[in-house]
Amino acid sequence: MSAIASPKFHSTGSTVLTLSTSALPLNGDFDVLKISFQEAGNMMHGNCQFGQEFVSLIPLFRGLILLGKPKTLSLIYDHLNSKVFFTCSLGEKKEVELFFEKISKLLKSEIRFKKLLAQIIASRKRYQAEQQLIQKALHQKNWD
Repeated sequence: MSAIASPKFHSTGSTVLTLSTSALPLNGDFDVLKISFQEAGNMMHGNCQFGQEFVSLIPLFRGLILLGKPKTLSLIYDHLNSKVFFTCSLGEKKEVELFFEKISKLLKSEIRFKKLLAQIIASRKRYQAEQQLIQKALHQKNWD
């Protein structure tokens, strides 16, 4: 169970969900993904905006979206501005909210994984560099 609170939508006419790194073990506070939507008639329109530091997550986002998006959820990708526009039936509002919450959780897990992997790789490189220095020192000591 995670100590980090899950992102939640608020049930108002205009809603914003922001997934930021403030709750993640990263240096600095960046907006990863900001999802906003507004009801209009019997439709819900909105967009997803990725933070500059997390544009590389868009392909993963697209893949996750394709795995189980609600039937009436229609998406348009704007690659130049790192945005995704969407529309759906108002009847599927709750399903779409839960869907985006699930996507946000998966993106958060991916960010956490990449951060830990980078730390492990850096630690491994430091260890290998130290081992090389030790081997070099031992080799020189034997020849002296």
